[in-house]
Amino acid sequence: MRPPICLVLTSCEVPDTQKYPPADFWIEVRFDCIAGFDCHCPEKHDTWLSSLLKLYKNVLITFRPQSRVEQQNEVRYLCYCHWIKMGVPYIDVDFYEPFTEELLALCKHQEERTQIILSHHIYQYDGNLTKIRHIIREMKKYNPVFCKMAVHCSEAMQALELLSLYKEFPHDLIFSMGREGGFSRIAIPFLGAPYTYAAYSESIAPGLLPADLLLAIFDWWDKHNA
Repeated sequence: MRPPICLVLTSCEVPDTQKYPPADFWIEVRFDCIAGFDCHCPEKHDTWLSSLLKLYKNVLITFRPQSRVEQQNEVRYLCYCHWIKMGVPYIDVDFYEPFTEELLALCKHQEERTQIILSHHIYQYDGNLTKIRHIIREMKKYNPVFCKMAVHCSEAMQALELLSLYKEFPHDLIFSMGREGGFSRIAIPFLGAPYTYAAYSESIAPGLLPADLLLAIFDWWDKHNA
């Protein structure tokens, strides 16, 4: 049985449902990477987004900041509010966003039609696993549907140690970005993660594998380990 994969969309496409069956795949829409997206008028993409929601039950939306100016934070908050009102299944919000608590409260008020994935990224990692464990525990206090911790490891051993956190957090997303820890992206579904990411069209994160390649790896594994 193939592990669950989340296709990362960076353009207004609808995946081939024959190759990527809606029952088996998640979809992540990266609005911060979609060319021409107008954050002041997110409704312009509602028709396309609605078409995805009709096909795939597990759709999550991510809108990372390009800068930390206050005005943009407010605009992104309003975009998230719009998608929550649309009833999208999941939104991925950085733990340290200034509006995270407001979105959590809004989702709760919406009777949990939209669930929040709390995430955190570490791009300069010193090998302090205790610090990472502390951050995950702090995120879990807010009762997100699950937590995501992406760490850029400079050594394969650091990535291997990172995976040991699945003993304590067996149903969260914990993986290494970058070349040295790329194997963690393949391993995490086997450790309990809800899915692993794959690029549908272009890679936007260090170590993110193309969907075709990841499918080939998993299919080869199934064939030779049946």
